[in-house]
Amino acid sequence: MKSKIVYAEDNVDVREIFVLKIQTVTDLDIIQMSCGNDTIEYLKENQDQIACVISDLNMDNGSGKDIYHFLYEERMEIPFVLLSGEGDWIINEFRDFKKFHSLNNIIDKPPREGQLEKALAFLDDLDTAKRPIMDQEFIPFHLNLLCHGNYAPEDIFLKMRSDRHVHLYHKGAPLTGQDVKKFKERNVEFVYVKIENVDSFLAHYMEIMSQLIEKETSGASGTSGVSGQSISVHYKVHELIHKQLITAGITPQVMALTQKTVDSCIASIQNETNLAPLLKKLINTGDWLYEHSLMLSFLSSLILERLEWTSKDTLQKVTIACLFHDIVLSDGQVAKELELKYDEADKDLIKMANPCYYRHCTEAAQYVSEIKGIPLDAHSIIAQGHERPDGSGFPQGLKGRKTFPLACVVNTAHAFLNEMYRFGFSQKSAIAAVRKMERTYHIGHYDKPFVELKKIFKIF
Repeated sequence: MKSKIVYAEDNVDVREIFVLKIQTVTDLDIIQMSCGNDTIEYLKENQDQIACVISDLNMDNGSGKDIYHFLYEERMEIPFVLLSGEGDWIINEFRDFKKFHSLNNIIDKPPREGQLEKALAFLDDLDTAKRPIMDQEFIPFHLNLLCHGNYAPEDIFLKMRSDRHVHLYHKGAPLTGQDVKKFKERNVEFVYVKIENVDSFLAHYMEIMSQLIEKETSGASGTSGVSGQSISVHYKVHELIHKQLITAGITPQVMALTQKTVDSCIASIQNETNLAPLLKKLINTGDWLYEHSLMLSFLSSLILERLEWTSKDTLQKVTIACLFHDIVLSDGQVAKELELKYDEADKDLIKMANPCYYRHCTEAAQYVSEIKGIPLDAHSIIAQGHERPDGSGFPQGLKGRKTFPLACVVNTAHAFLNEMYRFGFSQKSAIAAVRKMERTYHIGHYDKPFVELKKIFKIF
């Protein structure tokens, strides 16, 4: 029975990310190889079980071309999919590439949207996975979003119980601030939109938020800090971007809004001279997914400022990585519980106890890497977002000298904020967090960010 896919790639980071991509289109077992010669040896012993071979072109100790020619010479009729950034012309170097097997294919590295699914469509077990939120009939949005705009762009619902939603507003109905206040008094936190109407709903509010974030950015120049209004706008914009990405994917509109958000975050932090008021404005803003991402963005950017790593390109990479690091998670409360539960746990224990959480940073990195216009290094920061200086983190167990320096900045801020969330946002908690981190955050590329973190909170 054909039950396995063999995937050969010598770059461990690329391999780990791409395996997750393959898993979204098939349930077959994926056998990972780091070179062509090991792949050939595996094929010799297991050819009857292999449904497909996927391979990078250039690898040490045996290339993708070597694997293909082994299949060709041994007449193993196993479909071969080549990953290459060199274009279709490269298959001229592969004997009878199209003739040897009708399912042989070449796709870009990284694959364009839909390329991998098309190349693997022949697999019997093809089952394209959907993000959890897409399985819902209704998509939740925070009530506060309705403060902006004068009418309901689509039908808006109130959730009465798990299987019953009732109309709150019909499409086109007027909205007022008094309505929001009234529902807040009744402890309403979320309103709901039918999934088939989400695109129109998002487009309406992204246009409004785009104007607001632009206003906040232009107004930041010359100010002495971040206003409560600015935080509120950042929060709502981040929620909209997050919902757009996990429900409808990338559009030019969401990319434009993302860029405005990044620019606004950078402008805000460059005008915030005191972190304490900023943290107070951010804490308990609402959903952990957005509050935590914004806080991580601001604190990481402050560390960069003190390190004098302040080129716009660097600040953009880090800000985007912070905003999108939990993009594949959909439940803020669950995300917070897992974050604080596993932030010091052994990586093998995490992998066994909660494999979905174990994979989330790699999946988020893969997702972000496919978005045109996002700096390439942003996905590396996200992929390494749960590594620790001593190598006990996940998913790769990288030590301080092997971790991307910008990821070390974000990870330092991340570890500190987890301690603050656990024990409360106070100077006493900050001191306790720093003393705890001193055990390991002097290793490798973590040393300088940690020194600047201590200076920010005046802990010596």
